[in-house]
Amino acid sequence: MESLFFELKQILTEQSKTITELLTAAKAHNHALQENDISAISAAVKQQQALAENLTAQERTREALQTKLAQYFALPEDVTLKHLMNHVPSDNGLSSLAQEMNSNLEQLAAVNQLNNALSNNGMLFLQKFRAILQPAIGTTYQGTGQVRQQRATVSTMNKSI
Repeated sequence: MESLFFELKQILTEQSKTITELLTAAKAHNHALQENDISAISAAVKQQQALAENLTAQERTREALQTKLAQYFALPEDVTLKHLMNHVPSDNGLSSLAQEMNSNLEQLAAVNQLNNALSNNGMLFLQKFRAILQPAIGTTYQGTGQVRQQRATVSTMNKSI
């Protein structure tokens, strides 16, 4: 059982490190969005994808360890880490590690929400800018400088033979 808790602490330490790296990558993504640097945005997104895949694999390992520990303590298989902490024989740093991870995850969620808003605003700006540069077909300028939509003309010529 002690070995399972040791393995759990190791995987939580790895996850904490990965989450910290994800937070750093998300902040780099945020900076790239603010600077409108396409290559930096692309690099940050690739880094985030790789880290997210790594975190997913680590999460599967953690869930398997938690399931083994839940079976050992006769708890439900879907027991949460917080509930499992009540059964830890000695506080070997798991609770502080879990709190640190939760704090980093909250920061990551906030940065990702900001990045999402920046991306959406950028897309709206580009759509409006494109509409200015490429107006819809059938628009013409009047002598006053106003844009006017022309109605589609209906052909009055009989084209049947």
